[in-house]
Amino acid sequence: MAARIRNGRLPRERGTKRNARIYLTIAALLLANAAAFLAYFLYWNWRAEKAAVKAYASLNRGDPQGEILSLRNVLRHSPGHLGANTALAFLLERTNSSEALLYWRKLMELQPLLLEPKLAYARSALQFGKTAEAKKVLDSIRGLNRKSTDFLELRARLFIARGKSEAAADV
Repeated sequence: MAARIRNGRLPRERGTKRNARIYLTIAALLLANAAAFLAYFLYWNWRAEKAAVKAYASLNRGDPQGEILSLRNVLRHSPGHLGANTALAFLLERTNSSEALLYWRKLMELQPLLLEPKLAYARSALQFGKTAEAKKVLDSIRGLNRKSTDFLELRARLFIARGKSEAAADV
């Protein structure tokens, strides 16, 4: 059957306005969910930055236990945040907790090409008497990094910790 033309237009199908409203509602809901998802990650990233700065500021005050708990809470939500992991590892090392090794190891995994996390892990391992772990990390460092003063210092400290003071003098 031919459609009847009224007022110069073809008749619209039934429910077209209702379908458009449904599609717009679905699009708005998807957009709101995406915004909430993004806001969650932005919020915890902001909290991690704030906690790391506050933790470094607490070093002069003395007791960093509150800051350690705050950083642990932040890292539950944002485990890959470099600043928070570094601050927590540093604070744990300053409080003589061997748990610092876990966070230095995590930083080594997050930044495998950088020298500093490896040296910090080796320094912390030597502090807690884990010479085998320090040796393994120092042996993994290659190239020009082996000639840095920090590396050579840690290598000498490793030899001293293992009772080889003659080898430490040669370094």
